[in-house]
Amino acid sequence: MKTLVTGFCLFGIVLSLCFGCTNSSSGKGDLIVVDTKANFPEKEICIQDLADVSYIPLYISDSTLVLRIFSVTPDGIAAEGEKKCILLFTPDGKALQGMVGRNGEGPEEYSGICDYFVDWKRKEVFVFQDFRSVKVYDFQGRFLRELLANNRSRLAFASVGVSDFVCTYSNNEMQTGSRPYFRFSKETGKVDTLDAVTVNEQIFINRKILWDDGRETQAKGGVNCLFSMMDAGFLTNPSLDTVFQVLPDWSMKAVVMPAVSPRKDKNVPLLDFLGASDSYLWAQFHVRHVTVRMSDMMAGRREDSPSVNMYDFRTGEWCVPKYVNRDFSSESCYLSQYISLFAVPYGYGMMTLGAPELIEAREAGEVVNDELNQLISSLDEESNPVIVLLKFKSASGR
Repeated sequence: MKTLVTGFCLFGIVLSLCFGCTNSSSGKGDLIVVDTKANFPEKEICIQDLADVSYIPLYISDSTLVLRIFSVTPDGIAAEGEKKCILLFTPDGKALQGMVGRNGEGPEEYSGICDYFVDWKRKEVFVFQDFRSVKVYDFQGRFLRELLANNRSRLAFASVGVSDFVCTYSNNEMQTGSRPYFRFSKETGKVDTLDAVTVNEQIFINRKILWDDGRETQAKGGVNCLFSMMDAGFLTNPSLDTVFQVLPDWSMKAVVMPAVSPRKDKNVPLLDFLGASDSYLWAQFHVRHVTVRMSDMMAGRREDSPSVNMYDFRTGEWCVPKYVNRDFSSESCYLSQYISLFAVPYGYGMMTLGAPELIEAREAGEVVNDELNQLISSLDEESNPVIVLLKFKSASGR
């Protein structure tokens, strides 16, 4: 369902007919309407039933020790190495096709990496430094240009099409009636506000903090206002009532919406969109009002994170997934409840497995996939993590 957004007020009136829905989920066409107050059943799901699964080990040397993986695409794999170096691996992970190591205080260097984006087609790396400045390098680490220099706002971004990002400011910096989303040129840094998208109300998660001396203070948190996949961006500000995908032609596709608008019900849990494919969609539902103790926060103990919920377009059902991997024989090889979708292109998902855990599973005879067994035989305790790349199977008729 493609919808060119010309005003959310009108769109909200049309969709308000859905707000009285009492089922846990319903929809018209591809638009999902979900009851964020619902508790969905836990379900064991084999990842091989969701997707075609491949394992990618990352080449390791003294200069390619991976601290975190940023993106996995058919064109290459990007990761952060030591000393804030950006490593650009080949798609099979066996070699480097580039490296950016410009950490420093000079005008053509970056002093920190909050995030970055690798445009494999343009052969360019965009380094978001403190979300306030964007510096661009080629795959050999040569400085090309700086965009949004001295910008005063914390940014979130997603790539849309070949030449632009869609960006937004953080929820804390938005004002009621503001137009926080804008189109941002990868080449020139030109900014064009998306005038059709207006934030009519700031919506937060409200935390009451209890101090040991009896004081009470308030703090505000929020869900993400922009969800980014490597080639897709989703507008997710809860005040919009609906999550929209920004398509390459800059029209909008309505994806999912809560059955009850958080603007109308101040207690309804907030929808936090975690990505989608043509077959599945993931989301969390955050309680709107939370009480925490400062002593727990100081000790690193926080309130329980809400479950990750998964929607299956084929069955029209929600569940809380518990993923298992058919390439292992033991239940000890249950995987994380969360499949990462922000580091991959649309239609893909990603998990990682640590080398020590894989070696232990092989030694215990728990690995039943011959190719995976052979891959693990080449690892040692110091090896980089192994990427589990999921290419989701398409739902029939979609």
